[in-house]
Amino acid sequence: MERARHIGNGTYQLLTGKTPGGMRSDIFLRTLGLRRTAAREFNALSTDAQQTLTAFVVG
Repeated sequence: MERARHIGNGTYQLLTGKTPGGMRSDIFLRTLGLRRTAAREFNALSTDAQQTLTAFVVG
């Protein structure tokens, strides 16, 4: 899960060290803005839905 989180956030190089492929991947994924989009979508949800998702993530 940690690996997938870093890939989605465009911070994979923090796990793997600096490599040309990792840098290209991080730049591409940051350009896509998956984290910004997820935050925007989460904030658009109702309070109940946000609480449900937060409880699920926390465990």
